[in-house]
Amino acid sequence: ARYQALHLPEADGYSMISVAIDGALEVPRHQQNADKILYVLSGEMRLAGAPSPLRCGSGMFVPANAPVELCTGPAGARYLEFRKQSHWASQWMA
Repeated sequence: ARYQALHLPEADGYSMISVAIDGALEVPRHQQNADKILYVLSGEMRLAGAPSPLRCGSGMFVPANAPVELCTGPAGARYLEFRKQSHWASQWMA
């Protein structure tokens, strides 16, 4: 997966990260300590707990500490991730 920081707040606001996944990918069940919002730009992805696959133009709120796993199909996916944790996003700076 490729990550690009699009917005890193100076205060405790939301960071915006662009994520591009080329091809099929399975991310095992894990938890993160911040709320996040995922918005799909292209492709399709399945998230544990979602009633159906997320497709282009759809999104999902994932609360902090909720177990999540992600799976993309052979075409991969591109999505935006908004997360209220500025220090997390800074690790993706190039």
